[in-house]
Amino acid sequence: MGTTRQQVVLETLAARQRAAELVKQLEQAQQECNGLLKGDQRQDLVKQVTGKSSIETAMATAKRMVEMLDRALEESQKVVGEDLAPEPTVHVVARIGVAGVGARVAGGR
Repeated sequence: MGTTRQQVVLETLAARQRAAELVKQLEQAQQECNGLLKGDQRQDLVKQVTGKSSIETAMATAKRMVEMLDRALEESQKVVGEDLAPEPTVHVVARIGVAGVGARVAGGR
């Protein structure tokens, strides 16, 4: 794939994969955080005030990003009139780290 359009599609696919991985990591962090809060018999103060925890807000944002990237890929396929990305192999070159997020949110452990 050498054209600029094809390169954009590949970059969009890679961004979509990273966003989907981030959603999974945030879900794990939420479970960890909820477990820590429950173990300490505490409430999530942000959730009490706003109705959503910080992690829930981040997950919703990441899910919207995945949906937006899916729509962009669909539109690019319509414009070209062919499937530009059949079962692609995407190599992730960087990951957004969220290790320990739940611990920091739950009280800095």
